Amino acid sequence: MKLKSFHNQKRCKNDSTWLRNLEDCEVYICETSAQVFVDCCKKTFVLLGPCESSAFIRDCEDCTIWCAAQQLRTRECKRCKFYVYSSWAELSKMPLFHIVSMLVSFVLQRC
Repeated sequence: MKLKSFHNQKRCKNDSTWLRNLEDCEVYICETSAQVFVDCCKKTFVLLGPCESSAFIRDCEDCTIWCAAQQLRTRECKRCKFYVYSSWAELSKMPLFHIVSMLVSFVLQRC
């Protein structure tokens, strides 16, 4: 398993964060981001720290996503698990996913 970690990157606050084409990885984004895009990832664990606007998860397979965001938007994900803390989640478009709405602050504190 590969480990990709983004700790204490001050640049994230006002920028978008992009994760693309990751496979069998663990990613921890522990700083506030403006928005996050996770595209075409497989068998990857992703923890997204506070996101000021939207987190977009697209075309992912067999991933586990922990997310704290204003909005969560997904498209064409397969066999993914989402652990979400959000003021609004587009749940109607995620009928096949295992979604658990929960606070993730204790996980984010580990970063």
